[in-house]
Amino acid sequence: MEENLKPNILLLMTDQQRWDAMSCSGGWVQTPHLDRIANEGIRFTNCVTTSPVCIPTRLSLATGLYPHNTGVWNNMTHTMSADTPTWMQVVRDAGYRTSLFGKTHLHPHNGDLREKEGLMNAYGLDDVDEIGGPRASQRVLSKMTAMWEEKGVWDIYKADYGERFQNKPHVVRPSPLDFEDYADVYVGQQAKKYLQNYDRQEPWCCWVSFGGPHEPWDTPEPYASMYDPNDMPPPIPRQRTGDRPRGNLDNMMNRMNPNFEEGEVGRLRANYAGNVTLIDTQIGEILEAIEARGELDNTVIVHTSDHGEMNGDYGLIYKGNFL
Repeated sequence: MEENLKPNILLLMTDQQRWDAMSCSGGWVQTPHLDRIANEGIRFTNCVTTSPVCIPTRLSLATGLYPHNTGVWNNMTHTMSADTPTWMQVVRDAGYRTSLFGKTHLHPHNGDLREKEGLMNAYGLDDVDEIGGPRASQRVLSKMTAMWEEKGVWDIYKADYGERFQNKPHVVRPSPLDFEDYADVYVGQQAKKYLQNYDRQEPWCCWVSFGGPHEPWDTPEPYASMYDPNDMPPPIPRQRTGDRPRGNLDNMMNRMNPNFEEGEVGRLRANYAGNVTLIDTQIGEILEAIEARGELDNTVIVHTSDHGEMNGDYGLIYKGNFL
């Protein structure tokens, strides 16, 4: 590798990954490839997300602004204008070829994401394969759902997802999709192929944004059975403190009470852990592809998530638990 080359940049992002869902931080999830990144780099342990909701915190990541500066507080209605300054524009202006694979959620998910590539280009992303998250992929079109439709499995996915939430919000069972069609595998493999075939002169900046381990706790086999529910750490007990003002958190505790049955928290945590390890395996394949190019030592690698997941702590699931 020639000296004084600009380093490539690999941004690895997950959705709803807790801070303790890595073996280098909590010990209850096997993440050898993330552990390698942590051991060879710096692990930030005092970071707090700007918002426990996807779009607001992802806009913070893109712009460096807090939600009260962007004016975006939820996932439903608003996003930033196409001319908003982003770090992706800065990197592109510095001579990088920028790319995105996976879920950005920089805008409300609706319609056909392939038609949003112009917006992604304006934000600073040159090559884009954007997908919706697990919920949005029931109705939002993308290159991935087009593949599902061609294979005849999109209707199977939609039926499974809809049935999961008919009775309670936390059904745990493997996805009906084949392993290679599962969204996190799709994202990892598309990014890997892109980097394997990259032949441009510019250094690359690749943002790989997995939609997991965001619920619905549908990790496919063999990862669905990788962890024993009885080995999962117990949740923090449900409690209310009297030394804070009443607000949205109380509404969440009343409205989003999943009424767990015996053993359910362990099962959902085991499935969640399996999803994290699946993603870690995909990350390992991406790192191998970069190493095969002889570029690993000249690549800056960052891993982060948008926010965490309650996973039964305080009797809650999901996120969005503003005070």
